[in-house]
Amino acid sequence: MLTNLPIVLVALLTVQQNAKGTADNVVPHGEWTGACTLSGELNKLQKRGAHRLTAATGAVTSYIRQYLKTHIFFEKSNSGIYTPAQEALLQYYAEKTNEALSSVADDKVLKTATAIRDAGAAAAAIGGFIRTLDQIAASGTHSCLEATAGANSAKTKDPLGSAPAAGCEEDPGDLTAVDTATPSLTGGGYSAPNYDEDKSASSNGVGTAKCVFTKAKASNHMLNPAAGDQNIAGDPHYAGGLFFLDTAGLNRRKLDNAAALAAGSLILKRGLLASGHIDQTPQNFEAKKPSQLTADAAFQAIFKRIVLKETTTPGLQGPDLVNRIKAALGEDENSDSNYGGDFSKVQVPKLGSNDGAEQQLSGISSIQDLNALLRHYQQQSIHKLKTEIEQNFSKCLKDDKTHKRSSHAQRKILIYKGARITALNFFLFILVIFPTSPSTCSCFACCVLCLKRFLILVCRAVRFPIFPCCFFVCRFFSCFCCGFFFKVHFFPLPFVPTKWHPGVLPQPVSFLSPMALQIYSDVLSYFKHFENFCSIS
Repeated sequence: MLTNLPIVLVALLTVQQNAKGTADNVVPHGEWTGACTLSGELNKLQKRGAHRLTAATGAVTSYIRQYLKTHIFFEKSNSGIYTPAQEALLQYYAEKTNEALSSVADDKVLKTATAIRDAGAAAAAIGGFIRTLDQIAASGTHSCLEATAGANSAKTKDPLGSAPAAGCEEDPGDLTAVDTATPSLTGGGYSAPNYDEDKSASSNGVGTAKCVFTKAKASNHMLNPAAGDQNIAGDPHYAGGLFFLDTAGLNRRKLDNAAALAAGSLILKRGLLASGHIDQTPQNFEAKKPSQLTADAAFQAIFKRIVLKETTTPGLQGPDLVNRIKAALGEDENSDSNYGGDFSKVQVPKLGSNDGAEQQLSGISSIQDLNALLRHYQQQSIHKLKTEIEQNFSKCLKDDKTHKRSSHAQRKILIYKGARITALNFFLFILVIFPTSPSTCSCFACCVLCLKRFLILVCRAVRFPIFPCCFFVCRFFSCFCCGFFFKVHFFPLPFVPTKWHPGVLPQPVSFLSPMALQIYSDVLSYFKHFENFCSIS
């Protein structure tokens, strides 16, 4: 048993050496296909980054379109007069647009674009290295890539430009926006099996295929190939730093912690860390139904602010708030008539068309066309409002004229009543004054004063345009008559009364009987009340 011990030790040492890989053997099948898999994941990461950008910009344009279409629908159906719930819905779409715009801010776009660039650079470096090794092959004798796992067998080269394995394509095609998952790219590294440690990248198989790329740095035939007596002083890195050459041969880096990758692997490091800058969930556009808006926190806040006029927090909450929103928005089946729905049933004119053609509002995607259509309906609303104002103004003028005619008629009635009362008292005055007064001229003077007073009141009541002239004539006539008769019948010498003004009997009045003075006082009282009443009406 002990005599066989050296043989067993040699066998164990041989197995251990083969497990580490033999320098100058081919790159193991699992390593180079695994490298292509990593390259394919990085290509998927580029597509997801493109999806983040297009989704963000798409959400912005979609929310702008939704805002404009909703605004157009309200202008068309309500002529610009909105309910508080409709105003809240417009504000909701405006705020969602602003939120989507924040996701395409310059700094965020640049970060995403940089992540796409880094992922693409790492994928290109890995794929380019594997394709190069694939072309370094003889006809079935030697190569740099292992054909079969664990055999160290030579691999026949593929046509130039083709991919030795999926993920190492030379031309991945145009960048497409696809939200493809890459679970092995954690944002901090690569979590695929066996990538948690550095590992030999040369086959331990028993085949005879050889490749200088996996040979150790000492006596490497890359320098002075004929003699092979030179040592490589540097630290060659390949595939963006995925593979590196050290004293034992070609190795592959551990990738579970990308931040720990040192110089020489910076391209791969940035490619792995790019996942952390792309994994943010993009804001997608969604036209929510009323039942969905009741549970939307953003809409609830807007509804409380605009509809409920709440200025303090927390305010109305829970089922009570949900019920208020449901009552304001209505049921989902009525959303087409209340809010336009998907706008497929809303017909709008084709602006610029001469035949009056119409189109579905849902089919318009141009922001310019939607804005022009909104202005079209806003101008219609303004025109309708102006027309209503003019009609109401005309109605007010008509009502005012009717009121004035009615007031004028009432004023005439008052004049007739006042004139009748005044005339009655006037004639009573004459009938009483003449028999009782010792002076006919005094009676005549009082009659003239009453007549003047009556004419002034009539002119005021009917708003006679030449009232000042009429007033002057009446006053002159009454003064002249009073002065003349007093001068002729009472005073032989020239005399003009000095203490007199309209409405007051001239002196002397002692010749009037007490009964005449009482009647005259009553007449003046009637005149005074009539004058006040006319001025008020």
